[in-house]
Amino acid sequence: MDIQKIIISTLQMIVTGILVQKVDKKTGKKKWALVTRKPDKRTGKRRVLYWFGSKKPSEESVSKQEKRVQYFKHKG
Repeated sequence: MDIQKIIISTLQMIVTGILVQKVDKKTGKKKWALVTRKPDKRTGKRRVLYWFGSKKPSEESVSKQEKRVQYFKHKG
């Protein structure tokens, strides 16, 4: 039981975003976006970290953007 909690907490620290389809307000079209795990305190919505475009991105490009987000998160 304790090992599961440790694994889940470790995965939560690694993953900063979730891949979803959202409507871009500027263009009005559906695009794939990397959004935050937790909703924003002010708006109650998940913030967009990166827009990918109309085609679903590969796992490689998602992990590349995750690394970029992690860098700026821990930059200090």
